[in-house]
Amino acid sequence: MAEQVRVNRARWLPVLAGCLLLGSSVRCNTDHDQLAEQPGSGGTGSGGNATATSLTSSVVSTSTSTTGTVQYPPDGRDVLTLVHGQVDAERIAFCLAHGSADEPSFDAPPIPDGGLGYGEAFTVGDSEALDFEADDLRLVVLAGDFDADAECEKSLAQAYWPAHIHAPDSGEAGAAGAAGAAGAGDGAGGASPVERPPLRALELPTIPANSLVLGRHYVMVLTGCMGGPGVVDDGLHCGRTHSPQTPSLRPLLVPVSREVQPGRLSLQFLHASAATPTVDIQSLPASDGLGLQLFLATGLSFGRIVPKEPQTSYSLDDLGIASGAELVVSGVNMQQFSTPWSEVVGAVEIAETGSYLAILLGPTLGSTSADGFNETRVSLLATGIGREE
Repeated sequence: MAEQVRVNRARWLPVLAGCLLLGSSVRCNTDHDQLAEQPGSGGTGSGGNATATSLTSSVVSTSTSTTGTVQYPPDGRDVLTLVHGQVDAERIAFCLAHGSADEPSFDAPPIPDGGLGYGEAFTVGDSEALDFEADDLRLVVLAGDFDADAECEKSLAQAYWPAHIHAPDSGEAGAAGAAGAAGAGDGAGGASPVERPPLRALELPTIPANSLVLGRHYVMVLTGCMGGPGVVDDGLHCGRTHSPQTPSLRPLLVPVSREVQPGRLSLQFLHASAATPTVDIQSLPASDGLGLQLFLATGLSFGRIVPKEPQTSYSLDDLGIASGAELVVSGVNMQQFSTPWSEVVGAVEIAETGSYLAILLGPTLGSTSADGFNETRVSLLATGIGREE
């Protein structure tokens, strides 16, 4: 298994020491005050907008912009929150590698316990199992039917690895993977449609040690599709870069603000729908008029977070969250998604003085749901985790 993982890393994850990846950029900057930030045409709010680091299978680097980096001051413990935004998986979990890069060990069960449902989040921090200062962060995503109690080594050996990086050893997953070796899975040429393997795995780019050590809250959102046999899409769900040989699954990594203002919500918005172009986000009052009609973000493109400095102008009553107001996301060609603020908030215990990140997830805005793919959703994340009060 160690040899298989080394092959994966050699092919996908060349690491340039001291740097993090942004898109196809190969320019390295050793200032880790901001993982990634670029100027853009979209986004309203104080301080402009920033671009999340897109961790892809290329050289790892950072990028800064003419507008400068996001200089969030250290305000607490370093924590990392993982968010399930993968479009072609109902539930996922993560395998965390221990040991050296040459001999990684996956001798612990997946995290979190039981995995994550779509739109759910899990926060990790410095612990006996992970040292942000000393350890590279190496994660493998599991999608499908994984054994929550078994060590990851076993699950990874049974999983199908898309893009043919790793063939499963045996069992049901192996049979499914072999059946889908051609990568189509759509019944072309008269063949029967290929079923998805019950368990798939894909390794994420490594985050070098000493990268997440600035006293901040970092958020990593998985977006796109892992792919593999039986995942058939024309770009509507997985994005136009997806193909059977090239999964579009990627993590977007960004530091978020933990700033709060008395009596006001502290809000940021992240566009993490790989299949959706530029969007506008507004809040519409309930039919009885409670709440204000507000444009919260305009011209927000994929991978961008707005505003760099959080929006702190509105209270719960201004937004009408408890009174039936809706959050409306509008795209090109009259595409639209609307949902009550109460559903966006969900299980989050939203407070008048609190900091939050709203994340757009899912397929092309306005598309109908399809079997095997998750729907459009806006998930709300409380970002004050680890903040020094």
